[in-house]
Amino acid sequence: MLIAGPVSPMLAATVDRIPDGRMAFEPKWDGFRVQVRVGPDGRVELYSRALARLTALFPETAAAVGRLVPPGTVLDGELVRWAPTGRLDFEVLQQRLRGGTGRAAAQARERPVHVVVFDVLETAGEGDVRGLPLQQRRRILEGLFADAPPDGLVVLTPQTVDRGEAELWLEVLTSQGIEGLVIKPLDGAYLPGRRRWFKLKRRWTTLAVAGGFLGSFDAPTGLVIGRVFPDGRMRITGRTSAPAQPLRRGLAAELAARFPAPPEHPWPDRLAPNWHGEQPEPILYHRIRPDLVVEVSVDVATERDRRWRHLARLLDVRGDLDPADVPRGLDLE
Repeated sequence: MLIAGPVSPMLAATVDRIPDGRMAFEPKWDGFRVQVRVGPDGRVELYSRALARLTALFPETAAAVGRLVPPGTVLDGELVRWAPTGRLDFEVLQQRLRGGTGRAAAQARERPVHVVVFDVLETAGEGDVRGLPLQQRRRILEGLFADAPPDGLVVLTPQTVDRGEAELWLEVLTSQGIEGLVIKPLDGAYLPGRRRWFKLKRRWTTLAVAGGFLGSFDAPTGLVIGRVFPDGRMRITGRTSAPAQPLRRGLAAELAARFPAPPEHPWPDRLAPNWHGEQPEPILYHRIRPDLVVEVSVDVATERDRRWRHLARLLDVRGDLDPADVPRGLDLE
C-alpha cells in the first residue's frame, strides 16, 4: 500500500564547505525535482517539488519508469535533459512546461527527458522506508536498479562516501552542467520538508559590468550586470544579491556618478517577468552608464539564455578596471 498521496521532498541547506561527519556525496543535478510513484496496479505518476502532477508533460519518462520500477514503489529524483553536447539543458524542461500537454508527445520524441533517482521512500517488499538510515535506503535502491539498462531514461545517481572523490566531482562535473554536490548524513532518515541535507555549489570569481541597480543609491538590493558578447552587443547576464554593508558607501557614490543613464543605453528600462525569481510583472530598475566594473561570484551559466542562472554575489567594486578588461560572453577568464 502506497504512502497516502505525494509527500513534500526532503530539502538541503546551502553550505560553503563540506560539513564534518559521516556523509554520502552525490552530484547536484540541474533539473526539476520529481517524486515518482508507481501504484499497486503499475500506474506511474510524477509529481513536482510543489506536488503538482507532471506525468502528462513527461510521457516518455513515465513510460520508462513503468518498464523498470516495480509496483508499490515511491522514489525521489530529478528530471534532467542531456543535450547532444553532454551538458544538462534546463531550458528543455522549461519548454515542456510552457508547451503544455498538447506538445509533450512531439517533444518527448525529439528531446527525451531522464529521471535520475537518488532516494526511495517505499517499496512493495520493504514498505515505508523513510525512517531507515540513508545507507540502508541506498542498498534498497541499488537492488531496484541492479538490472537497469545503462542507456535507459531511468538512472541511479552516483554516490560516494570518499570526500576526496567528491571534491574531484566538484571540480570536473560542473563543466557538464552539474551545479555542485548534495551532501547527506549516512545515518539520516528521510524527513519530508526538512532541510537536513546540505548543498555545496561550485562558484567562480569573475568580472562583469554593472548597467543598473534595484533599490536606492544608499541601499541597493542588487545590481543588474552584463557582458559584451562576440557580436559586439552588451547583454544582461545576471543580477546580484544585495551588496554587503561594507561595500555600500563606496558603491552609492559610483552609482550616483553614473545616473541617469545615457539615452543610448543598451538595455531596456525594465526586466522581463520571471527574469530572476517568480515575479509575474516586469521588474523596474534604475539604469546607469554601463561602465562600472564589478567583481562577482557566479555559478552555473545557461548558454541558451546567455546568463548566469542564479543570483551572483557582489564581491568588490573595481574602479581600477575598464570595461575592456572584462571577459566577453560567459567566459570566466
